[in-house]
Amino acid sequence: MKKVAFLSCSDLTGFIVDDQIAIDQLKSHGVDTDVVPWENAECDWAQYQAVVIRSTWNYHKRTDEFLKALESISAQTLLLNSWKTVQANFNKTYLKELAAKGLPIVETKFYRE
Repeated sequence: MKKVAFLSCSDLTGFIVDDQIAIDQLKSHGVDTDVVPWENAECDWAQYQAVVIRSTWNYHKRTDEFLKALESISAQTLLLNSWKTVQANFNKTYLKELAAKGLPIVETKFYRE
């Protein structure tokens, strides 16, 4: 059986998480799915064919640790979205590139570049 992980966070109190809908669908197609907090440094990510970033709602409070965890995961298995995509989009500075090309963007303040 194929095995994937849905990347989550250790405390989902107060958040709406709809992972079970996707987990049920994947199971019906022969894919076993675990929900694993990104903070779980002990996890053997290589046991999964892929890790899907899902409900990592606390990442913005520990951005450096989160990015380091994603880098580690991507070194062990397929990370979806890819590490390269996450890096390119993480601080939203790609919006500046779009604006410079004349595309309209929502008003944005950049705090970390």
